Amino acid sequence: FDGRNYIGRKALEIANKSCRTWGMRVDNGIAQLGRRIYLNGNIIGQVCSSGYSPYQKCGVCIVRMDKPSQGPGTNVQVDDINGKLVNAKLCNLPMYDVDRLIPRGLLINIPTKPSR
Repeated sequence: FDGRNYIGRKALEIANKSCRTWGMRVDNGIAQLGRRIYLNGNIIGQVCSSGYSPYQKCGVCIVRMDKPSQGPGTNVQVDDINGKLVNAKLCNLPMYDVDRLIPRGLLINIPTKPSR
């Protein structure tokens, strides 16, 4: 909102800005795509993208939660690709290099371990 007027600006100004999209680290597995994130047995979100990170040595995901109150630090369970229920934890995105220095070439000494 730098003073310019553009199509859709009014909608953005009044929109709910609560974040529901987070990262998730999965212990001992890779999350299955879909509405498979649980808290106390209730489905509370969906896995939108999933894979394994050799750098972080765990499954990693981008997730969309049903409520903005379910954010980083929330311990959850998720179905893995083998159908097992495994533990996971919501986290901020990006999962490392929070200031995005690596892709901009400002950090050439790549971290040896992720920030948790």
